[in-house]
Amino acid sequence: MFRKTLTALTLMGVASQGIASALTVTEKVLSPQAATTLTEVAAGTIELQTAQASIASGAIAQFTFTKAPKLPATITAAKSAAGTAQNSTCGALSYSGASNDGKTLNYTTTGTTAAGCKITLTGTKFAIADVGASPIQVSASFSDVGAGIDPALPKDVATITGYPQFVLTAPTKIASLVDVEKDRYELTAASQLKLVTTNSNAATQVDTTTNAQNGTVTGATATSVTYVISGDFSWAENISEDPVVPGFQLASGAIACTNAGGTVTVGSGANKPSATAYTFSVNQLDETVCDFTPQNKALKIVLAQQAFSTSGTVAFNDVAATPVAGTQALAATKSGAWGINGASIKVFAVPFGPEVESHSIFVSNKGTATGALTGSMVWNGNDAVSIDLGNVEAGATKYVNVIGALKAAGELPPFGRADIVFTANAPAADITFTAGYNTAAGRTNLFVQQQATIDTISEANN
Repeated sequence: MFRKTLTALTLMGVASQGIASALTVTEKVLSPQAATTLTEVAAGTIELQTAQASIASGAIAQFTFTKAPKLPATITAAKSAAGTAQNSTCGALSYSGASNDGKTLNYTTTGTTAAGCKITLTGTKFAIADVGASPIQVSASFSDVGAGIDPALPKDVATITGYPQFVLTAPTKIASLVDVEKDRYELTAASQLKLVTTNSNAATQVDTTTNAQNGTVTGATATSVTYVISGDFSWAENISEDPVVPGFQLASGAIACTNAGGTVTVGSGANKPSATAYTFSVNQLDETVCDFTPQNKALKIVLAQQAFSTSGTVAFNDVAATPVAGTQALAATKSGAWGINGASIKVFAVPFGPEVESHSIFVSNKGTATGALTGSMVWNGNDAVSIDLGNVEAGATKYVNVIGALKAAGELPPFGRADIVFTANAPAADITFTAGYNTAAGRTNLFVQQQATIDTISEANN
């Protein structure tokens, strides 16, 4: 009895010394896509190496998880393989049940356990509902008369990352200009867009929930990617077909996409090219290059200033024993724009209503090239209305009759204010706009002047 009491006191004294043994865990990290249809997650190897010089026979090795493992009696706890130096320091192990609502697995030792003993758990599994962006962790220690003998710091065991596996980027965006000196039928330079969908698990990631390095993540396998490029594609329509086919028909060569490592399939049926979207699929996660080539000037299709965006969907197979197909949406990314090498000026808050007698909007052209003048008005959140405002002659100043043009188009706002973008098909440096309006009493109470090279700013003086 006296000897056993001394042993217990010795063990309790060791427990008070703090962290000693060490856990080594091969963490199982899955993307949400990889775990689409899994019902459980099998953890990697969990190994405990003791540091305490002597842990008495009959002590209990305890592995405590933050979530209860499935079927704990089937989890194997083995000392190091026979013949190794560590094996001689380990007593035999036998499973003695789970406690702490199933979160703590208990293994009774037979024989003294000394420093350097390695105990390895295999076959640990968790229900998929228990695995999330906050990792399941495991800690370990021994207990006898006291508790927490030779404890080890907790380690992450299993995680499902909080970020999507596949990410769409546009490493090269469209940056082309509509050429006003060619009547806006052509671009000044080539129009090219590059798209890449990346498997984000191919490299080390930082989980946004735990802010911990997860290392390489086990992910789903992509089978194809479908892209949808949104924009104004009216310029790409085949308007010279004979006989004319109803609906939008893409002109040959207007849009051409190639995938570096795979094939490109243009959308069909509901996904066929339209005046507002171009849909296609690739069968490899590789760089895709799309060239936009406006048609021959003889067709006289005016090119619009516009911004492009791209969204998409990845089709994949998850990591179930029998893989199951799934899809992940790719968030839209800005894909560049067609600007203009002419003058494009936005005049804000142009007033309309019975009290507005007229607008005092003038455009001056100090250059040698005559340019067509158009307007695009947005009022009360409605779709943009386009108006033809005639030509701006070289070396002249022109009164811009917005009210007359809107009346002729049947689009005159009855009240309120509207933003109007004026575009002159002449070099920007040659064009200056001034804008104001008169009330019925003849008093000018708003004046706006905007130089053509400033694309988004107006100055108002009351």
